[in-house]
Amino acid sequence: MQGLIQFDPRQSAEMAPLMADAVGKALNFVEANPLTSAALATSTTPVVGDVLGLAADAEMYATDPESRTPVNFALTAAGLIPLVPAASTIKNVARADTPMADETSIGKLKAGLDQPEIKTKPPTPRLSKTSYQVPVSQMSYETIPNPVGLLPRPVITPADLQGDRNFVIGLLGDRTMAGDTLVSVNNNPLLFPVAREGGATFMRSPAQTVDNAMYASDLNVMTKLKNKVDELYDAGAENVYTAFTSMSGMGGDFSTMQGDVLMAQISGQTISKKAAREFDKIIRDRFPKLKWKGVLHPEAAEQLRTMDGGKRTAIVETMALDKFQKQGFPDIASARFALTDPRQVHARSGDVGLEISRAMPFADLITSPQIPHLSYPVQIRGDYIGGFGVPLPYEIGLPTHYANSLAKNRDGSAVNRSIQMSLPLERLDQEYVDRSMGFLEQALKND
Repeated sequence: MQGLIQFDPRQSAEMAPLMADAVGKALNFVEANPLTSAALATSTTPVVGDVLGLAADAEMYATDPESRTPVNFALTAAGLIPLVPAASTIKNVARADTPMADETSIGKLKAGLDQPEIKTKPPTPRLSKTSYQVPVSQMSYETIPNPVGLLPRPVITPADLQGDRNFVIGLLGDRTMAGDTLVSVNNNPLLFPVAREGGATFMRSPAQTVDNAMYASDLNVMTKLKNKVDELYDAGAENVYTAFTSMSGMGGDFSTMQGDVLMAQISGQTISKKAAREFDKIIRDRFPKLKWKGVLHPEAAEQLRTMDGGKRTAIVETMALDKFQKQGFPDIASARFALTDPRQVHARSGDVGLEISRAMPFADLITSPQIPHLSYPVQIRGDYIGGFGVPLPYEIGLPTHYANSLAKNRDGSAVNRSIQMSLPLERLDQEYVDRSMGFLEQALKND
């Protein structure tokens, strides 16, 4: 069975020798880099750089005039209603193999530091805007591991990166995991397997060993990042590092795998024809030219997978509405949980430095990657170097951007969008290192 689903079935058989080559290079990496921590679990083809629903809606309205309807605007507005309690109410994570810090412990760690009070709200780490149908402590999933694992994760510190001509760019990414194939959610077998493609761990995936790829997104985002990196090197930068920065707990909705996990749980036995008709009407009214086949149609999963990301995000978020969650649609929080990197289930949104790479100067974008990501077509080169022992909170990892958000009173979604669009930059000077090392030393002491 493993041989049948160890890679996504849409990927060519030509990938097998590439994966074999990646294994060899990964072993070489292990020999050349003494481990300062144990390697994390398995991995294969993943990445970062996602778009939240509001950002997707904005893009949709700008590029698709037919979508500018009252129904659409109402659905977009519905996404702004704060209906949920604080994420600190989440206590446990089922089947989480990697220790994680919850928001309460991070808050206690920060309390001992000489830091300004946080007055700007980062994006929520919650898995759903509505009340959870299943408590996080009872959520579970099963996967089949991929034989190709992640590169080891050396633990590094900001002091290791210090230099007056060294800089770090915050790269916003979703929380999805990589390296295996999902086969069940909450003990319910999926109708078809779903390859978990990843978020932060893309930096450690076979795409790194084969193409030196460190990040993937669409062409516009990649071009902007490349230009910023090249401008810094042109201006005399010695090293430009890119640090994974966590999106919200719902940030993976843009990816094809989120739609796949939901569709792999839908059948005529799970939702009624009446509920399906009501859902389909909303989608068809919202996207009249889409020719939506219907949520119970046998080709619905493929249609959702191949449509543009903005529409896919909107459909996923429609399934997440409370009215459909109560009518038998797959539990959205559990579906998101099943794709989430265990280290990030309780993480603060905006955390910086879980994984870090050194951007390669003046390198061409990878527009035809040897190991493609199914949601993000373009990749950029860089060398993976490791991750911080504890990710830095937003206000410490990106203090200049945080101060700007504070001044502009940005809410969570606006912070997310701003990080994604501006690619916030920090100089890794003594002040930055002193501030971040102070946090890390106290965090690790209390771990």
